[in-house]
Amino acid sequence: MDRIGVKSATTMLVLLDQWSMEENLLSNPDPFKLRIYNLATYQITKNLADRYLGFGDRKITINTGYGSLWYDRYIKSTLNILTVVKTGGINPLFEFLNPQIFDGDPNTGLYQPHHMDDAETHLVTVGRVIMLDNNWHRVFAPLALTAQGVRRQELVMEGIDKLMDKNGDVTPADIVKVFENLQIFGQKVSDWWLSQPDFVNKLNTWNKGREFIRNGDIEGFLHFMFDYQKGGKTVNPFMDRFFMFAKKTIGSFLTLENFKEFSYLFTQKDMEFIKKYFFI
Repeated sequence: MDRIGVKSATTMLVLLDQWSMEENLLSNPDPFKLRIYNLATYQITKNLADRYLGFGDRKITINTGYGSLWYDRYIKSTLNILTVVKTGGINPLFEFLNPQIFDGDPNTGLYQPHHMDDAETHLVTVGRVIMLDNNWHRVFAPLALTAQGVRRQELVMEGIDKLMDKNGDVTPADIVKVFENLQIFGQKVSDWWLSQPDFVNKLNTWNKGREFIRNGDIEGFLHFMFDYQKGGKTVNPFMDRFFMFAKKTIGSFLTLENFKEFSYLFTQKDMEFIKKYFFI
Protein backbone atom coordinates (compact mmCIF):
# COMPACT_ATOMS: atom_id res chain seq x y z
CA MET A 1 0.00 0.00 0.00
CA ASP A 2 2.89 2.41 0.69
CA ARG A 3 3.92 2.47 -3.00
CA ILE A 4 0.49 2.87 -4.57
CA GLY A 5 0.33 5.45 -7.37
CA VAL A 6 -2.37 7.94 -8.26
CA LYS A 7 -3.75 6.00 -11.24
CA SER A 8 -3.76 2.69 -9.38
CA ALA A 9 -5.48 4.25 -6.38
CA THR A 10 -8.12 5.85 -8.59
CA THR A 11 -8.78 2.53 -10.30
CA MET A 12 -9.05 0.76 -6.94
CA LEU A 13 -11.57 3.29 -5.65
CA VAL A 14 -13.68 2.91 -8.80
CA LEU A 15 -13.61 -0.88 -8.44
CA LEU A 16 -14.53 -0.62 -4.76
CA ASP A 17 -17.52 1.56 -5.61
CA GLN A 18 -18.62 -0.89 -8.28
CA TRP A 19 -18.29 -3.75 -5.82
CA SER A 20 -20.26 -1.86 -3.16
CA MET A 21 -23.12 -1.33 -5.62
CA GLU A 22 -23.06 -4.96 -6.73
CA GLU A 23 -23.19 -6.05 -3.09
CA ASN A 24 -25.86 -3.46 -2.28
CA LEU A 25 -23.79 -2.20 0.66
CA LEU A 26 -25.62 1.12 1.01
CA SER A 27 -29.19 -0.09 1.42
CA ASN A 28 -28.68 -3.60 2.77
CA PRO A 29 -25.09 -3.86 4.03
CA ASP A 30 -23.41 -7.03 5.11
CA PRO A 31 -21.39 -5.92 8.20
CA PHE A 32 -18.27 -7.88 7.23
CA LYS A 33 -18.28 -6.69 3.59
CA LEU A 34 -19.04 -3.11 4.66
CA ARG A 35 -16.07 -3.21 7.03
CA ILE A 36 -13.81 -4.43 4.20
CA TYR A 37 -15.09 -1.64 1.94
CA ASN A 38 -14.60 1.09 4.54
CA LEU A 39 -11.15 -0.13 5.56
CA ALA A 40 -9.92 -0.44 1.97
CA THR A 41 -11.29 2.99 1.04
CA TYR A 42 -9.72 4.55 4.13
CA GLN A 43 -6.28 3.04 3.47
CA ILE A 44 -6.24 4.05 -0.20
CA THR A 45 -7.39 7.62 0.40
CA LYS A 46 -5.10 8.07 3.39
CA ASN A 47 -2.12 6.88 1.37
CA LEU A 48 -2.75 9.37 -1.43
CA ALA A 49 -3.63 12.25 0.90
CA ASP A 50 -0.54 11.78 3.06
CA ARG A 51 1.92 11.06 0.28
CA TYR A 52 0.96 13.65 -2.33
CA LEU A 53 -1.19 16.21 -0.47
CA GLY A 54 0.62 16.39 2.88
CA PHE A 55 -2.58 15.60 4.73
CA GLY A 56 -0.84 14.07 7.74
CA ASP A 57 2.10 16.51 7.96
CA ARG A 58 1.11 20.08 8.73
CA LYS A 59 3.56 21.08 11.45
CA ILE A 60 5.05 24.55 11.78
CA THR A 61 8.83 24.70 11.52
CA ILE A 62 9.96 26.62 14.60
CA ASN A 63 13.17 27.99 13.04
CA THR A 64 11.46 29.68 10.09
CA GLY A 65 7.79 29.98 11.01
CA TYR A 66 6.90 28.24 7.76
CA GLY A 67 4.79 25.10 7.67
CA SER A 68 6.56 21.81 7.04
CA LEU A 69 4.65 21.44 3.76
CA TRP A 70 6.53 24.48 2.43
CA TYR A 71 9.52 22.14 2.07
CA ASP A 72 7.61 19.18 0.60
CA ARG A 73 8.57 18.72 -3.07
CA TYR A 74 5.05 17.67 -4.13
CA ILE A 75 3.34 20.58 -2.37
CA LYS A 76 5.93 23.21 -3.34
CA SER A 77 5.87 22.07 -6.97
CA THR A 78 2.08 22.30 -6.98
CA LEU A 79 2.23 25.77 -5.44
CA ASN A 80 4.73 26.88 -8.10
CA ILE A 81 2.70 25.49 -10.99
CA LEU A 82 -0.68 26.79 -9.84
CA THR A 83 0.39 30.30 -8.84
CA VAL A 84 1.90 30.74 -12.30
CA VAL A 85 -0.91 29.11 -14.29
CA LYS A 86 -3.65 31.02 -12.44
CA THR A 87 -2.17 34.37 -13.59
CA GLY A 88 -1.08 33.28 -17.04
CA GLY A 89 2.58 33.70 -16.14
CA ILE A 90 2.58 37.33 -14.99
CA ASN A 91 3.17 39.22 -11.77
CA PRO A 92 0.45 41.62 -10.50
CA LEU A 93 1.88 44.52 -12.51
CA PHE A 94 1.75 42.66 -15.85
CA GLU A 95 5.41 41.73 -16.08
CA PHE A 96 6.14 38.27 -17.43
CA LEU A 97 7.93 35.97 -15.00
CA ASN A 98 11.39 35.16 -16.32
CA PRO A 99 11.69 31.36 -16.74
CA GLN A 100 15.32 31.43 -15.61
CA ILE A 101 14.39 32.42 -12.05
CA PHE A 102 12.91 28.93 -11.69
CA ASP A 103 16.01 27.00 -12.83
CA GLY A 104 17.52 26.63 -9.35
CA ASP A 105 20.61 28.66 -10.21
CA PRO A 106 20.94 31.78 -8.00
CA ASN A 107 23.16 33.35 -10.65
CA THR A 108 20.17 33.68 -12.99
CA GLY A 109 17.85 35.04 -10.31
CA LEU A 110 15.45 33.49 -7.83
CA TYR A 111 11.70 33.08 -7.66
CA GLN A 112 9.86 33.93 -4.46
CA PRO A 113 6.35 32.79 -3.56
CA HIS A 114 4.95 35.75 -1.63
CA HIS A 115 2.35 35.42 1.11
CA MET A 116 -0.17 38.24 0.75
CA ASP A 117 -0.62 38.21 4.53
CA ASP A 118 2.46 37.95 6.73
CA ALA A 119 0.34 36.25 9.40
CA GLU A 120 -0.13 33.30 7.00
CA THR A 121 3.48 32.34 6.34
CA HIS A 122 2.87 29.00 8.08
CA LEU A 123 0.32 28.14 5.36
CA VAL A 124 0.79 26.84 1.82
CA THR A 125 -2.68 27.75 0.55
CA VAL A 126 -2.21 28.44 -3.16
CA GLY A 127 -4.77 31.21 -3.46
CA ARG A 128 -3.10 33.21 -0.70
CA VAL A 129 0.29 33.29 -2.45
CA ILE A 130 1.58 35.44 -5.33
CA MET A 131 4.52 34.31 -7.48
CA LEU A 132 7.18 37.03 -7.73
CA ASP A 133 10.87 37.33 -8.42
CA ASN A 134 13.20 38.21 -5.57
CA ASN A 135 13.32 41.92 -6.42
CA TRP A 136 9.55 42.41 -6.55
CA HIS A 137 9.12 40.33 -3.40
CA ARG A 138 11.07 42.94 -1.45
CA VAL A 139 8.71 45.61 -2.81
CA PHE A 140 5.52 43.67 -2.04
CA ALA A 141 6.63 42.43 1.40
CA PRO A 142 5.56 45.58 3.35
CA LEU A 143 2.02 45.24 1.99
CA ALA A 144 1.71 41.91 3.81
CA LEU A 145 2.14 43.65 7.17
CA THR A 146 -1.06 45.72 7.23
CA ALA A 147 -4.74 44.92 6.70
CA GLN A 148 -4.97 47.64 4.06
CA GLY A 149 -1.97 46.25 2.19
CA VAL A 150 -3.33 42.71 2.34
CA ARG A 151 -6.69 43.83 0.99
CA ARG A 152 -5.05 45.81 -1.82
CA GLN A 153 -3.18 42.72 -2.97
CA GLU A 154 -6.34 40.62 -2.76
CA LEU A 155 -8.20 43.09 -4.97
CA VAL A 156 -5.43 43.03 -7.57
CA MET A 157 -5.45 39.23 -7.67
CA GLU A 158 -9.26 39.17 -7.84
CA GLY A 159 -9.00 41.45 -10.87
CA ILE A 160 -6.51 39.12 -12.54
CA ASP A 161 -8.88 36.21 -11.85
CA LYS A 162 -11.67 38.06 -13.66
CA LEU A 163 -9.45 38.78 -16.65
CA MET A 164 -8.24 35.18 -16.77
CA ASP A 165 -11.87 33.97 -16.78
CA LYS A 166 -12.93 36.13 -19.72
CA ASN A 167 -14.06 34.33 -22.86
CA GLY A 168 -11.86 35.50 -25.72
CA ASP A 169 -9.03 37.98 -25.68
CA VAL A 170 -8.55 40.53 -22.90
CA THR A 171 -8.47 44.09 -24.25
CA PRO A 172 -7.05 47.32 -22.79
CA ALA A 173 -10.65 48.39 -22.08
CA ASP A 174 -11.18 45.19 -20.04
CA ILE A 175 -8.12 45.99 -17.95
CA VAL A 176 -9.35 49.52 -17.20
CA LYS A 177 -12.87 48.25 -16.41
CA VAL A 178 -11.74 45.46 -14.08
CA PHE A 179 -9.25 47.45 -12.02
CA GLU A 180 -11.17 50.77 -12.14
CA ASN A 181 -9.44 53.20 -9.72
CA LEU A 182 -7.59 50.55 -7.71
CA GLN A 183 -4.07 51.75 -6.93
CA ILE A 184 -0.89 50.06 -5.80
CA PHE A 185 2.45 51.71 -5.08
CA GLY A 186 0.96 55.15 -5.83
CA GLN A 187 -0.32 54.35 -9.30
CA LYS A 188 -3.45 52.85 -10.83
CA VAL A 189 -3.07 49.11 -11.42
CA SER A 190 -4.42 49.59 -14.95
CA ASP A 191 -1.72 52.21 -15.60
CA TRP A 192 0.96 49.77 -14.43
CA TRP A 193 -0.36 47.31 -16.99
CA LEU A 194 -0.96 49.66 -19.91
CA SER A 195 2.40 51.42 -19.52
CA GLN A 196 4.44 48.23 -19.79
CA PRO A 197 7.06 48.41 -22.59
CA ASP A 198 5.81 46.73 -25.78
CA PHE A 199 2.37 46.42 -24.18
CA VAL A 200 0.49 45.35 -27.33
CA ASN A 201 2.79 42.41 -28.04
CA LYS A 202 2.81 41.42 -24.37
CA LEU A 203 -0.98 41.45 -24.27
CA ASN A 204 -1.15 39.32 -27.42
CA THR A 205 1.29 36.83 -25.91
CA TRP A 206 -0.63 36.71 -22.64
CA ASN A 207 -3.88 36.11 -24.48
CA LYS A 208 -2.30 33.22 -26.39
CA GLY A 209 -1.13 31.76 -23.09
CA ARG A 210 -4.60 32.17 -21.63
CA GLU A 211 -6.02 30.22 -24.56
CA PHE A 212 -3.82 27.22 -23.75
CA ILE A 213 -5.14 27.30 -20.18
CA ARG A 214 -8.78 27.73 -21.23
CA ASN A 215 -8.40 24.66 -23.45
CA GLY A 216 -7.04 22.66 -20.52
CA ASP A 217 -3.60 22.40 -22.16
CA ILE A 218 -1.50 23.22 -19.11
CA GLU A 219 1.63 21.57 -20.50
CA GLY A 220 1.22 23.57 -23.71
CA PHE A 221 0.94 26.77 -21.69
CA LEU A 222 4.07 26.00 -19.67
CA HIS A 223 6.02 25.27 -22.85
CA PHE A 224 4.69 28.38 -24.60
CA MET A 225 5.52 30.73 -21.74
CA PHE A 226 8.63 29.18 -20.18
CA ASP A 227 10.65 27.35 -22.81
CA TYR A 228 14.02 29.00 -23.47
CA GLN A 229 17.33 28.17 -25.10
CA LYS A 230 20.34 27.18 -23.05
CA GLY A 231 23.52 25.63 -24.41
CA GLY A 232 21.93 25.06 -27.80
CA LYS A 233 18.89 23.16 -26.47
CA THR A 234 15.40 24.00 -25.28
CA VAL A 235 14.93 23.83 -21.52
CA ASN A 236 11.92 24.43 -19.32
CA PRO A 237 12.33 24.60 -15.52
CA PHE A 238 8.65 23.97 -14.86
CA MET A 239 8.59 20.77 -16.88
CA ASP A 240 12.04 19.69 -15.67
CA ARG A 241 11.66 20.49 -11.96
CA PHE A 242 8.01 20.77 -10.94
CA PHE A 243 5.41 19.35 -13.29
CA MET A 244 5.70 15.63 -12.56
CA PHE A 245 5.43 16.24 -8.80
CA ALA A 246 2.52 18.68 -9.18
CA LYS A 247 0.76 16.25 -11.51
CA LYS A 248 0.63 13.63 -8.76
CA THR A 249 -0.67 16.10 -6.18
CA ILE A 250 -3.32 17.57 -8.46
CA GLY A 251 -4.33 14.11 -9.68
CA SER A 252 -4.66 12.97 -6.07
CA PHE A 253 -6.81 15.97 -5.22
CA LEU A 254 -9.13 15.28 -8.16
CA THR A 255 -9.47 11.68 -6.96
CA LEU A 256 -9.97 12.53 -3.29
CA GLU A 257 -11.96 15.78 -3.32
CA ASN A 258 -15.08 13.97 -2.10
CA PHE A 259 -13.19 12.03 0.59
CA LYS A 260 -11.02 14.65 2.32
CA GLU A 261 -10.98 18.35 3.17
CA PHE A 262 -8.11 20.29 1.55
CA SER A 263 -8.70 23.93 2.51
CA TYR A 264 -5.20 24.02 4.03
CA LEU A 265 -3.84 23.68 0.48
CA PHE A 266 -6.46 25.16 -1.86
CA THR A 267 -9.02 27.95 -1.57
CA GLN A 268 -12.47 27.31 -3.02
CA LYS A 269 -11.44 29.29 -6.12
CA ASP A 270 -8.29 27.16 -6.42
CA MET A 271 -10.38 23.99 -6.35
CA GLU A 272 -12.78 25.33 -8.96
CA PHE A 273 -9.87 26.37 -11.18
CA ILE A 274 -8.24 22.95 -10.96
CA LYS A 275 -11.45 21.08 -11.75
CA LYS A 276 -12.16 23.41 -14.68
CA TYR A 277 -8.77 23.45 -16.40
CA PHE A 278 -6.61 20.53 -15.24
CA PHE A 279 -7.24 17.26 -17.09
CA ILE A 280 -4.68 14.95 -15.49
